[in-house]
Amino acid sequence: MLDGEISGGKAWDAGQPFYTFEYKGEEFHSNAEAKAKAASRLKERYAPYNDEVILSQWEKVLSPERILDVGDPKAIVDIMLGAIAISEGKRTLEEYIEDLNDREQGEIRIEHVKVALTHLNAFKSKGYLDGKGTHARGHPQF
Repeated sequence: MLDGEISGGKAWDAGQPFYTFEYKGEEFHSNAEAKAKAASRLKERYAPYNDEVILSQWEKVLSPERILDVGDPKAIVDIMLGAIAISEGKRTLEEYIEDLNDREQGEIRIEHVKVALTHLNAFKSKGYLDGKGTHARGHPQF
């Protein structure tokens, strides 16, 4: 345990906090102008991590059926199970949604799953995931 003296001659016991503070984020300002500037800085700083930016980057290298926009991270397991079931031809999207209803998943969760798996289901139903036909970009499927 450290003990010592801080400037000004005060004794300090290491078992006690030296200083406590509460971080309220960069956007915490009582001045409206300062708050707006902080919000602008944060928006610019994190723009490359925006979901739309990331998805558009993936769309440049992958076809749409290979990109699953999870939306709500809590839905990831249902989305992955659905993706496997659809890809393997065990379920259509409609059948998988029925399964989710039978398991009493909430409406919001089911909507996230439906949105995430729509492209995958459409491409599977057209045979693109089975090596049949030509991909929407004109490339044969592999």
